[in-house]
Amino acid sequence: MRDLYIGSLLHDIGKIMYRAGDGRNHSVLGKEFLIKQEFNRRIADCANFHHARKLKGAQISDDSICYIVYYADNISASSDRRELEE
Repeated sequence: MRDLYIGSLLHDIGKIMYRAGDGRNHSVLGKEFLIKQEFNRRIADCANFHHARKLKGAQISDDSICYIVYYADNISASSDRRELEE
């Protein structure tokens, strides 16, 4: 459960590096950062696989916490967009 909490909170950490001028994909940047900071692979995978295009081809277990982070991120993103439309 601890990995899920941390992975959820840090799944978009790569956006900081991306917005600071590193033009690479924020999911890859986040994964690399988390691994460099010695977070475990389950947490780093949450950053790497929180978008559908990366998750589709991922070779991760069916019970990976990445799926929970992916769905939560989508729910959060769509609720943000709905407010802008209204």
